[in-house]
This record gives sequence, C-alpha cells and structure tokens, in this order.
Amino acid sequence: MSKMRRSPYRGLRDPHFVAAACLYVGNLGLTRLLGVATPFSRQYLSDFLLVPCVLPVLVRGLSLLGIRKLTRPPTAVELVSCLIAWSIVFELIGPQLYRHATGDALDIAAYWLGGAVSWLYWRSLGTTGNPIGATIGEEGPLTGRCSRPRPGPRPLGERVGAMLVGRGS
Repeated sequence: MSKMRRSPYRGLRDPHFVAAACLYVGNLGLTRLLGVATPFSRQYLSDFLLVPCVLPVLVRGLSLLGIRKLTRPPTAVELVSCLIAWSIVFELIGPQLYRHATGDALDIAAYWLGGAVSWLYWRSLGTTGNPIGATIGEEGPLTGRCSRPRPGPRPLGERVGAMLVGRGS
C-alpha cells in the first residue's frame, strides 16, 4: 500500500491562520474592551491580518463547494483577486455608503503587506508554484490535466471495429 504525500497546508488548522486569528482576537479584546492600544494596533493591525484570517476561510468554503481542493494553500490568483476586491470594496465603495468609514491608502498597503507575508509563508510550504494551484500531473479546477489518461470516447473507426469483432466471435 502506498502512502499518500500529505500537503503541509492544513487549512483552518494551519499555524499561520491560527496565529493570525488569535492575534486578531487578542488585538480586538485589547483595543475595544480594555482600551489598550498603540496607533498601529488600533488602525492597521486588523487590516494587516485580513488576508491570513479571511483567505483560508474562503478557500475552505470553495473546497466545500467542490470548486477547489483544500490540500493547497491559496494561489496567487486567489490572493491578488481578493486583495483587489477588498481594496475596492473597503476603501472606495465602503466610505461612499457609510459615513463613519474612511478610505485610507495605508489600509490598502496593510492589506497588501499582510498578503505578501502570507504568500511568503505559503510559498515556503512548496505547494503554490502553479498560478491556478495544480501541481504537474494533478488535476486542477481549470487545468483539465490529470496524471492518468481519462477514459473518453474512442474514435468512430475503433468503435465500429470493436463492434464487428465482438459480433464475429
């Protein structure tokens, strides 16, 4: 029996996600409940922690829907598309809809810096080389590749020949 190679990425049990989530909750408790905060922790730490806290949850949701495999960390496409969407929604659209919200370029910088740190960590796991997340020979959501040939429809001539040979015996 062959052993399956297990990916070092563990989704919501990944140490990077757990540490970021604990730091976020701890910062929230210190700033909101106890009133203890530095300017960085009050204004930018939650923005910095957005990617490592939210993207693994989104990846888990996509895997539950069958859109992607959970065995891989977030890919570059997933990371960058979320960063662009969050920057637009939270810093451009949000301030137009809510009076208390303000658009801040430093918030966007914090999102991207947190994303860069997360990306470096996920890259260190060695499983995010392909931009759509599939390794060579592995079927990905958009690749259509697979390590063994898929049984597919045979050419018409081959099917007719098989039918004639089958009838002749």
